[in-house]
Amino acid sequence: MCRIVIGVQLVIAGFQLPAKYQQANWKEMAICLLPVMTIMWLFTSLCIYITIPKMTLLTALVIGSCVTCTDPILSQAVAKGPFSDKFVSRALRELISSEAGANDGFGFPFLL
Repeated sequence: MCRIVIGVQLVIAGFQLPAKYQQANWKEMAICLLPVMTIMWLFTSLCIYITIPKMTLLTALVIGSCVTCTDPILSQAVAKGPFSDKFVSRALRELISSEAGANDGFGFPFLL
């Protein structure tokens, strides 16, 4: 059930973005996904490795890759609603929605 909800949220986020948003804003997306997500993956894996005794580094890296991808439903709480309409610029809301959808797919290469 959870997979269906996440899938629906990703489709909704994709439809709400302007046409060709990814092509126009590829630099911002590259900054959010490549260095930031890699650092998040490494720090998350390190925290797991330190916290759980007798765990191999490879296992911690695999678990970290699963945890690193943020939930698009949570990011939509920041990007949608009356608070964000009032205090968050449209460009930032679109970037948050786009990054939330893209990082779920981008988390897969960390497993490899």
